[in-house]
Amino acid sequence: MLPRASALSDRIGRRPVVLAGALASAALAFPVPALVDSKSPGLLILAVVLGHGIAQSTMYGPLGALLSEMFGTRVRYTGASLGYQGATLIGAGFSPMIAGSLVAGSGSSTPVALLICGGSVITALTVRFVRETSGASLPEATERPTAPHTEEISV
Repeated sequence: MLPRASALSDRIGRRPVVLAGALASAALAFPVPALVDSKSPGLLILAVVLGHGIAQSTMYGPLGALLSEMFGTRVRYTGASLGYQGATLIGAGFSPMIAGSLVAGSGSSTPVALLICGGSVITALTVRFVRETSGASLPEATERPTAPHTEEISV
């Protein structure tokens, strides 16, 4: 699914593909934990295919292009890396502990499903405000004109 989502984002844009993945994650937030809770090996495999293989991969496929296109060439590596690593640390890094605590505290997977829905909403809102750069010339889409440096720096 990753290569297909990436290729699709080249054709129709990064934003619609990531948004589709976020909507798929929200739609699967309740069914996937129910499939896991069934304790059936076949349904567990289905849960992994739907949740990770389709929904998550649809968002993750175009992510490299989306993040790199958000920044000009002078700061692209730093900007994309800080954004990605910061989100990974804050969001994904603590998610297993948060999910485990929610299930232990409630005895149900419903709070985890609500957490997934919340993350999907945040993703959808964030993608709404990201500029679409697919198909645009990269320097044109990412470089902002800067004023020439005119003052001397004395030491």
